[in-house]
Amino acid sequence: MNRWILAIALTATLVEIHQSVAHADTLGGNDLIDRSFVDGADGILFTELNTPISITGTLDSWSIWADRIGGQVKLLIYRDIGNDWQFIGSSELKPVTALGLNTWPLANPIAVEAGDLIAWWYPEPTAPSIAYDSPTSSPGVMFNEDWSAEPIIDLTPYLGTIPDLKELGTTEFQGTLWINDNRAYSIAVHGSPPRTRPDSHRMGNFLPHPSLGWGCVFARA
Repeated sequence: MNRWILAIALTATLVEIHQSVAHADTLGGNDLIDRSFVDGADGILFTELNTPISITGTLDSWSIWADRIGGQVKLLIYRDIGNDWQFIGSSELKPVTALGLNTWPLANPIAVEAGDLIAWWYPEPTAPSIAYDSPTSSPGVMFNEDWSAEPIIDLTPYLGTIPDLKELGTTEFQGTLWINDNRAYSIAVHGSPPRTRPDSHRMGNFLPHPSLGWGCVFARA
């Protein structure tokens, strides 16, 4: 009987390890490293074009590398649906309290698809925090050029369907111009890819057992 109890416990442990590893996956974003610069702009919405979400899954946390503290930042996720972007979900506004790595759980996990875009917003006023550099070649980021004269104070117009900002060029949206700049920011999102049923050859099958009612039998490869 003890061997059956041990087999069941081992199976549960393996499942827990599998889920823990999946939970730690980075599903999109850039390396979380120190970089050369930090913005001076607030009231600004950035969209990361370099490394979109790489796999369908569920986001449960996000991280930045901060080179300045004392400000606030909010994560947003958009989906490219052709000529428009669809708002998918967001975090709460988070205070940046530590230099270097900051990681926050999402109060409401966000279901994402491969190709979804990572964005973030600095309210006005605040102290921008995320480290960035300018690689020699990259898709870069989109942001509102007129942030100094016309900062984005209210995010409501951006929490639905908006134009594809990277296609706007010099066209205005919400009273501001949108431009692209060759930058890479230390921001990333984390979560779990879709879970699949365990392989019976690796995880075992639950079968009737005369002494326990149910037992776990490990199938041979």
